[in-house]
Amino acid sequence: MIKYTIKSTSGEGIYYLVNGWNKCRTFWFDERSVLEDTENAKRFFFNKPSQAKASLTKLLKTMEEYKSDTFEIATFN
Repeated sequence: MIKYTIKSTSGEGIYYLVNGWNKCRTFWFDERSVLEDTENAKRFFFNKPSQAKASLTKLLKTMEEYKSDTFEIATFN
């Protein structure tokens, strides 16, 4: 099953948007955490690209410091 998230690239590195960040109180996770714990990381992904985009839009309204990052849709199997 294909899952989606937002890949953020900045001077601090590459990070991925957490699904439910407002409930988890964690906005981003790194690639290493996905590779080390794939079962646990699955809950951080979105089912549709549109859900990931909507979540990013909501985040950028409250956390403007991320607006200078570069964003793209990332897919995971």
